[in-house]
Amino acid sequence: MGFGANVLEIIDNAFTLLGIDVSPLIKQIIASVGIFVDLKERLDMEHKLREMQEKLLQSEKLEQTLLQVLQAATKKGQELSDGLQIDLED
Repeated sequence: MGFGANVLEIIDNAFTLLGIDVSPLIKQIIASVGIFVDLKERLDMEHKLREMQEKLLQSEKLEQTLLQVLQAATKKGQELSDGLQIDLED
């Protein structure tokens, strides 16, 4: 588990030399630390997921806006084209 686990192992060995068994306590501490590490990783992952969801939503909104602009331009182009045909017929 890294540096923290080494420190706890040293403490466990020191108490063992004194005839005191703190292994259950050490194991509980290591388990607690592990839970917090797992929780931090999960929170980090959830944060990244939220950021991705926000970017996707922005992308979808941009796509809708571009589609509306394209539709409006197409309609305007058709109106201009219709106007030119009328002028040519006159």
